[in-house]
Parts: sequence; structure tokens; C-alpha cells
Amino acid sequence: MNINKSALQRTFTALLRLTALSCAALMLCVVPLYFDNAFFPLHRCQVNLIFMTMPWICAAAAVFSIGTHAFNGTNRMEKLFPSDIAMLLFLIACTVSCAMQGFSESVLNGTSGRNLGLWLMLCLGGAYYVIAFGQIDGRLLTGAMLICATLCAGLGVLNGAGIDPLGFYQGIKKGQETIFFSTIGNFDFFGTYLVMLFGVSSGILLFTNRAIWRMFAWGCTIISALGMIVSRTDCAFAGMFLVCLTLSVLSGGEFTRMSRAALLWSVCFALIPAGRAILNLSPYQPEIDGLFQILLNTHAAHVGVIVFLLLAVWFRVLDNHGVCAPNRRAIGRIALFVVFIAGVALLAVVIWFTKWDTQTDLGSLTVLLRFDDMWGNARGFVYKRSFRAFHDYTWLEKLFGKGLGQTLSILTPYCDNQAAIDYAGGVFTDTHCQPIQLLLTCGLVGMAAFLAFYVFTLFTLLKHMGRDPLLCGLFAALVGYVIVMLLNVAQPILLSTYFPLCGLAFSRIRRLEKGARRES
Repeated sequence: MNINKSALQRTFTALLRLTALSCAALMLCVVPLYFDNAFFPLHRCQVNLIFMTMPWICAAAAVFSIGTHAFNGTNRMEKLFPSDIAMLLFLIACTVSCAMQGFSESVLNGTSGRNLGLWLMLCLGGAYYVIAFGQIDGRLLTGAMLICATLCAGLGVLNGAGIDPLGFYQGIKKGQETIFFSTIGNFDFFGTYLVMLFGVSSGILLFTNRAIWRMFAWGCTIISALGMIVSRTDCAFAGMFLVCLTLSVLSGGEFTRMSRAALLWSVCFALIPAGRAILNLSPYQPEIDGLFQILLNTHAAHVGVIVFLLLAVWFRVLDNHGVCAPNRRAIGRIALFVVFIAGVALLAVVIWFTKWDTQTDLGSLTVLLRFDDMWGNARGFVYKRSFRAFHDYTWLEKLFGKGLGQTLSILTPYCDNQAAIDYAGGVFTDTHCQPIQLLLTCGLVGMAAFLAFYVFTLFTLLKHMGRDPLLCGLFAALVGYVIVMLLNVAQPILLSTYFPLCGLAFSRIRRLEKGARRES
């Protein structure tokens, strides 16, 4: 009996791609919109969906991958990137950390926290590998992902105006109407979730040459930006501006793209007072503070609209006259220098008001410019206690932590500031900084592997993004994620978007490289 190895190899390859596509669609399109009982418990039902589906998807992908390799006629394995190795080391560190706790229920399922246990990390790691090695095209999937994210953002905008089309606000406590949005839940999670999707859509907007994709990306970008503004979270504002800055730098060398980048800035600033007007429609009247309040009170948003709109027109005029645009590398160096100087200046101000001038009333800026227990909405409190706890670890615990999902039990003995405790609701299930969170739960090894994965992914995208607008969008999204990573809670919906986006990036890179080899 003759076996057509070529036909079998093509069949297994097609099945592997279909599995990878299904995995990506599940994580990026279905999970963000999935709900069971309104807001409660929203993240748990999304985690349960991942638990029910991902083991089967990973098993099928493993079978099809083995079949593809068995009949490809060569012994050549798929190219490994540094990020693939870093992810493996991260999953090993998570497993060792949980093994040290005897694989208890709390570390396996994260029941004492936000369900960020070992099972979820293995599922998300599996999703990354399935998508990354699936060699899917990614463009249609990205379109579907942006549509789903835009629906999510649009629902959040309606919620911000006090409109509840799904009836989620029925039965919740009075006063919580301003805390929960869309199918994501907490306003912090909602705003920071949209940061990554805003990066993808705005990146495509700036770098695609297809008018229909650009129009589609404009719609997604505007609605997602409006959703971030309505969320009222400083992390979302910071992420939005960081994405815009990144894309402005990447647009160097071509006045057409620089004009689009300036127009993007102008639109984002214009949406800030628009977001305030939407929130004014709500009968619940949410509190406006932080960066949102500063931008409105100082009229910085109105000034930004005018300045960047004029820049957009000026860049277009220069382009029409055939003027040579400044080099991207030069713009990048200037941007890095400005960011560095601004960072040093901000650090100096914080040190001044923390160490020497502790009496001056800074008003609403106190939580930003004076590092004490209440800095960053009680983040100062939890950061200090986290490092105290880590200092008391044994050397083995310093290497591998005390297990996923154990933050509450780790921090409770160190919580001694009643004001900060009251502000945070008396429960510290998270450090509000993912590297610190991993330092406590997975140790130095787990934290280093996670950060290495992030850095390697960024550098790989930076190297290849000139080949495809989608890669530019993914790069911008992951740059925006750094704000989420450093200042927000490690939460299932954020990680279940972040890891698949990284997988999609490497899947697209592998497919482009394979196409280039065929052409050569």
C-alpha cells in the first residue's frame, strides 16, 4: 500500500493551521465577549471557558504537529525564537513554584486570587505555542478581533453614558454602576484591555496602504480610544499616549505616515472632552480625577487638538512638495532623549516631595508626586510590603517564589496601614505590578523569564515589522502593554489577550519567512 506522504503532510499542516486559527479566535474574539451571570463572577466564567477548551486544542495541535513533522520528508524542525525558549522557562518556573507548595488547590486554580493559578498559565502558554507555530495568515483574524474589541468598547461607551443594553446593572449594589463596564468588568481592566487593541488598530491605520483597511482601522481606533477615555483610568490614558508616541517614531522617514500620526494624536485629544460629555449623560455621575481631570482642567486636550491638527496639515504640505522627511532613527533618538529627560525630571520631583518637601499640599497630584503608602492609589503601600515580604524569603523561595495565586497569604502579615487597607478594600490579592507579582509568586527565575519573553518579543517584532502592517500594529500594542504590566493588576482577560497576540506575531513572522524562502 502506497502512502502519499506529501498529501498527508498537507492535510496535517491544514489541520494544524485550522487548530491554531480556532485557538486564536477563541482567545481574542470569544473570551472577551463571553459572560454567564452579568458581571459576577465575570473573570471566573471566562477562565472556565479557557479550561474547558484549551486542553483539547493543545492536544489536537500536538497530534497535528507530530503528523506534519513525520511526513514532511525532512528532519528540519521549526525555527525557534528566543521568546519560545523564554516562555518555556517561564512555564517551568511556574510549575516548580507550585510544586514547592504541594500543588494545592489554591496554586493550581488561583482560588485565593483572580484564578491566576498554574492551570491558567499552562493554558495560556499552550495557546501561545499553538498560535505561534500554526503559521496562520492572521489578517482576517485580526479583522475579526478588532470587530469584537470594538463591540466591547462600544458597549463600554454606552455603559459610560448610563445605557445598559444587556441589563448587567440590574441587581448590582448602588454606587457600583461607575465601576463596571462592558463584558470585561472592572473599569481598570476594561481600559487597559483596550490599550492593546488600540495599538493594533492604530498601527494598521498608519502603515497599511489599502484604503479599505485604513477606513476600518479608523473606526476601530476611534471607538477603542473613546472606550479608554470613558474608563477614566490613568493606565489607559498613559497606554494610549505611549502607543501614539511609539507610532509617531515609527512613522519617521515618510511625511504621509507622519501626517497620519499627527492626526491620530489630534483625534485622541479631541475624544477627551467628548468622553467627558458622554459621562455627563450618565445618571450615576462617575468621579473624574487623575490624568483625565488634569487634561480637562488645564485645557491641554484642546491645545493638543489644534497643535497636532496643524502638524498633520503641515506634514501633508511638505509631502506634496517633495520635501525629504527626517530619518526614523533620528526621530527615535530624539524621542528617547526627551522621554529620558522627562523621566529623570519626574523622578527628581517625586524624590523631592517624598524626602525633603513633605508638607506642601499637592492636591490631586499627591498620589503621583509623593511616594508614600497612598502613592498611585495605594500602590506605594503594596509595593513596599511586597519587597519586605521578598526580603524575608528563603534563598529557594527567592528563586521560585511561593506559588501562583498566593499573594493574599504572602502580603497579609505585612499589612499594617489601616488607611491604605481601607482604601484598597482590605484585600490584597495582587501587587498591581506584574513583575513584582511574579517576584513574589514565581521568584527571580519566573520574573526574569517573563520579562525576557516580553523583551525578546519586542526586539523580534522591531526587526521584522517593516515587512507587514500587522506586525507594526502588534509592536505598538505590546509597547502599550508595558503600562499595563507595570501599573495594573495581573488579570485573566489581560493575559489571555497578551499571550495570544504574541503568538499571532510569531505566527505571522514564520509565515512571512516561509514565503520569502519559497520566493528565493
